[in-house]
Amino acid sequence: MNGAIKSWITKEFETLCLKSKRLERRFQMVMSDLSEQPEKSIWLASGSRANAKAVYRMIANEKLTKESILSAHRDAVSERSAEEQVLLAVQDTMSVNYNGHTETKGLGYNCEQSLGKSFRWLETMEVAAQNAPAGVKLVHIADREGDIYELYAQALRMKESFVIRAAHKRLTTDKTPVLQSLRDSRPLGKTTVIIPDSHKNQTKEREAVLTVQVLNADILKPQIRRKADELESSLPLTMIRLWEEFPSDGAEPVEWLLMTNIEVNGIKDAVRIAGYYKQRWKIERFHFVLKSGCKIEKIQQRSVDGIELVILMYSIIAIHIMILTFLSRVAPKLPCDIILSEAEWKTLHCAANRTRQEPEHPPPMKEAVRLIACLGGHVGAKSDGEPGLKVIWIGLNTLFTLVAYRDFL
Repeated sequence: MNGAIKSWITKEFETLCLKSKRLERRFQMVMSDLSEQPEKSIWLASGSRANAKAVYRMIANEKLTKESILSAHRDAVSERSAEEQVLLAVQDTMSVNYNGHTETKGLGYNCEQSLGKSFRWLETMEVAAQNAPAGVKLVHIADREGDIYELYAQALRMKESFVIRAAHKRLTTDKTPVLQSLRDSRPLGKTTVIIPDSHKNQTKEREAVLTVQVLNADILKPQIRRKADELESSLPLTMIRLWEEFPSDGAEPVEWLLMTNIEVNGIKDAVRIAGYYKQRWKIERFHFVLKSGCKIEKIQQRSVDGIELVILMYSIIAIHIMILTFLSRVAPKLPCDIILSEAEWKTLHCAANRTRQEPEHPPPMKEAVRLIACLGGHVGAKSDGEPGLKVIWIGLNTLFTLVAYRDFL
């Protein structure tokens, strides 16, 4: 088992209780194998036919449950966030295609499109609130899909905070269009933000000056929900608009319309709340790692419960990959030996720099992640920006292979 991976897994599942020490050791070994080669199937990552069969027996073991794994993971998250006052509970949807898994039991009806039910958003808010670390304030974040009146009503009843991107045209209790009133309101000021690059839209990172407007209003229950007597007839909400008056040449102007129940007393509050929403994109990258990096659509299990269990295991691995990637951005000067063993950072330095001279001290996090990205194919040109998740997981896979070969020698 890889040194740094072993250390992470031991810490992450310190409170795991499966009522079988042998099963707990097997689980940790499997998590290590999958972490080192997330893009490979269980069969290939296990290294042998016998080990692969042992993994499948472990997954089928009734003592290994999603609840037991989640409980240990939540304990680890609580410990990591012990000094935090605010945590962002980000919601998003992701579709996976298992139409080809004809032998898998319990999959039910498969379709290519999302059913668009609002219940999942309400349920996710409830589950997140129930399992939040003690003493921490949750702020629920969602894109336009989460612009649901029932979700706002539930959050207010539960006294949960939210920041959600507005999508629907809503009215105040005096039948005034909310968006028009917001756009007609007096601006609070301006703020400068960095708009990240987008491969999808083929745009580069740029700086934008945004005008900030805020409107407090009682939002009327939508006409389509008028017969829902359990819903409040109106809700006191705040809407924030950040928009770009003078975009760069050829750039599409930015406009964010955010709905929240967090108190806004000035531009600083509005910018802070917009900063919460700005973190939403990371869940898209999380789903990207799951589908493209961990290949969860290729999971082969006989039951849907088995698929869900393996997806949960890969989800925790994906989070670890993201922590490694973004830690270098928020704490670039930290020594990398907090996540890499001595053999790993020495091998990393030699492989990325093509030298036999091993360093005496571990490089800082930013440098280590840059070297990992180099192993993953990142060129490092100024126009490339920070290394992304894809080159990180490819680079990690290369590094672990090199370390295993080094140990073998």
